[in-house]
Amino acid sequence: MAFVGDRLEIDQELVDDKVRRKAMSPSTMNALAGNGCQARFAIEKIVPRDESALTASSIGTVAHSVLEDLYGLPGPERTVFKATEFAAKHVGEVDLSTVNINGFDFAHASESEKAAVRATVQGEVHTAYRGIFDIEDPEAVNVFSTEAKLSDVDIAGVPVVGFIDRVDRINDELRVVDYKTGKQKKSSSIFGDPHGDQLRIYALAGAKLFDQEIENAFVLYTKYSKAQRVAMSAPKLKKTERLFVDTWEELGECSDEATFETTPSGLCAYCPLARICSASKVTDADAVGVPQVEPDAVAVYPNVAEEPVETDESEAEGVLSEPTAEADSVVSEDIHQTGESTMTRWPEDKPWEAEVKGRLNPNSWAAGGIAGVVTNSVQHLNAAGYAVNKKNIRALSSTLVNLIARIESGLAGHDGARWGSGLNSLVRLTMWRLLDHEMPIPFGASAGDWQSWETRLVNASVGIIATTEAIYDDAIKPGGWVLFTSDNGESAEPVAEDETDTEAGAPEEADEEADDTTKTETEDETESGEDEAIDTDVPFDDIDDEAFDESAMFDD
Repeated sequence: MAFVGDRLEIDQELVDDKVRRKAMSPSTMNALAGNGCQARFAIEKIVPRDESALTASSIGTVAHSVLEDLYGLPGPERTVFKATEFAAKHVGEVDLSTVNINGFDFAHASESEKAAVRATVQGEVHTAYRGIFDIEDPEAVNVFSTEAKLSDVDIAGVPVVGFIDRVDRINDELRVVDYKTGKQKKSSSIFGDPHGDQLRIYALAGAKLFDQEIENAFVLYTKYSKAQRVAMSAPKLKKTERLFVDTWEELGECSDEATFETTPSGLCAYCPLARICSASKVTDADAVGVPQVEPDAVAVYPNVAEEPVETDESEAEGVLSEPTAEADSVVSEDIHQTGESTMTRWPEDKPWEAEVKGRLNPNSWAAGGIAGVVTNSVQHLNAAGYAVNKKNIRALSSTLVNLIARIESGLAGHDGARWGSGLNSLVRLTMWRLLDHEMPIPFGASAGDWQSWETRLVNASVGIIATTEAIYDDAIKPGGWVLFTSDNGESAEPVAEDETDTEAGAPEEADEEADDTTKTETEDETESGEDEAIDTDVPFDDIDDEAFDESAMFDD
């Protein structure tokens, strides 16, 4: 193996033996789709995995086995006690020699030490599956199939492989269900919808396997007692199918060429190539918790396509010349007096690197995004007649930054703002337009007015971006103007501002009342006959509806 520039080249025989796939699973699609790293995918097929009994993957595997056994029983027998019995059985089959807790050595451990470690593993497994009893009543579920194997089926000509955790029958319809013992992942404009795509693949393949269309799918987050419905509209299914086919073709091409591109991301720390790859974002190799490829096992060569650039001597002198007095004079005296070093060299790095040596990278997308916030603050302060000084700029900038973080986290499901992302850029673009026209900053207003303005701005921004994605995904339907005709009978009068403020509520309140609001949304969708409405017979008590995630942020 060798790195040539930012590409990993692997011996063709090794690729054919370990990396190339005869069929594709949803997990393979998710590993490569979007910003997935080809090099990491390839090396993880070659380097042995850490099979410790206490890794999240191992705990999840045992928890899945418990649920498979549980739902294989007749309804009345699916009790908490039976699940505990199955957990004890499967944990008893676990190889404790892989466990490493405070130097635990299985070969020299006493029976009491082994029993304690086994109890620890069983406790982790119990925690991983226990939430299923909060999500639904297992005794009432009409199970059609468990661990249905996908074989001899294809999606748009691409062979599929995998197992569907559970298929339920509700009246005459089938529903696919997948268990997840990790944290909930919602659809994101940045990270895609890996869990949703997985269930849509299962639905498309399951329809061929069972010779029946599957229109409902749920992800059950059994550790966190959450149920999330998966969008199954025709545009969503088509989009996932296209992603599946494109990823299969991508895998085939890089396997044929035995060359795999690197894509740096926040997941670099979990890659076996972290200490070798030049694109890796890992700075402390000791913190990497996965088996690492030794540096001497992979040769590293510069990119052969890059030729040294010849520079004319006079041009080089021009580049290194001292700045003119005129250029230096544009730096105001106030900046020199801030106590911050502005005259020392400001190191730069690649655009996706937010920092260099603990300092903001001026070449980064993050720097450009934050500079845009500060510039807008200066513009609005000046227009409102406020002093454009450091104190006011920082106060207004921090307010706008907080709003951007709230909007972005509401859409993507992560904490805070990620300034280098495309979603962050879209949030800022939407906010600036609203501030310039529909929702100007309420300078001089009361604290209550400011809080109301923040809520309305967050709601409107999330609503606009969510609608943007919905319009992109859905087919364009003609005749929408009928809502605005005189025949419609709807009043064109605007809603009173005090009514809007009262009903909107803060995002925090919307989160606290999510369960009740979700039930209302579900009933409304069912009555309107929408494609993605939740069946009223679904036994899940705590459903996190994708539709609610978007619509709950709108003002009425």
